[in-house]
Amino acid sequence: MGTYLQRDTGAPTVCSACVFLPDDRDNSVISGGSGAFDSPDKTSLHLLKNASTGAVSGELFHKVQEALTLAETRAGELTAYTAVLEMQEAENGELPPAKTVYIKIRRAPFSVYMRWHESNQEAIFVDGENDNRLLVKPPKGLAALKRVWRLDPESRMAKQSSRYPITDSGLENLAARIRAFYKTRNDWLTVTRCVPCNAVVAGQELIAYDVHFQDEQVSPAYSRSRYCFDEQGLLVALENYGWSERDGKKDLLEKYVYHTIDSDVSLDDQDFDEKNPEYTFVAR
Repeated sequence: MGTYLQRDTGAPTVCSACVFLPDDRDNSVISGGSGAFDSPDKTSLHLLKNASTGAVSGELFHKVQEALTLAETRAGELTAYTAVLEMQEAENGELPPAKTVYIKIRRAPFSVYMRWHESNQEAIFVDGENDNRLLVKPPKGLAALKRVWRLDPESRMAKQSSRYPITDSGLENLAARIRAFYKTRNDWLTVTRCVPCNAVVAGQELIAYDVHFQDEQVSPAYSRSRYCFDEQGLLVALENYGWSERDGKKDLLEKYVYHTIDSDVSLDDQDFDEKNPEYTFVAR
């Protein structure tokens, strides 16, 4: 889910596909079309804003966990899909511009194709193929002199500007990684505060929740996480914030937004083959 060989620099930008509305807006849940999630009524919203106990927040936390479980299940039902991934990851305390990546995902065998919009760099991984190596075609610079790089997905070079390996890509893995995080302790209800919020991705209103963590002992990496679900129950956007602050606001550590998801496509071996004539792996 990362940038692999390339490294960009520049001023921080926001993801062009998503709009996360300010926290001081009305904290109402955006209901989805599937009916799987219910918007709280006015009484519930009043309790959320004024309750002296964590009862309402606890109920919402359970909703978040149910939503994450459903998201992993729904994503696991997708045999193949294409999407646009917009991601932004802090590097060395700085937040570089968001990157836009066109992706193809096939569930079995697990296969990933990525093409970066900004640089036209390409990457392919197929579980069980190419000695389980990540294939990367840098578009320019000294790295491009070697036509195709074959890298261990977990190697430092493969992840030199990435938080996660390509093997963690996709909607199912995103939900699974968050669920694994919450399995690390069993007292989250007492050390978190959960509130609904508003979010729009690619013009689509989403069901969104903010989970605030009590302190760095509870969650060393994150002070707050935001999860956004579409009407099918898929987790399509994630924001994680750290503990350091800038201008009174917590710093964004990472943001991943999937949009323009097409699950009606038929992907075959050629879509994940470096010899595909549509890809730049092939010498021109």
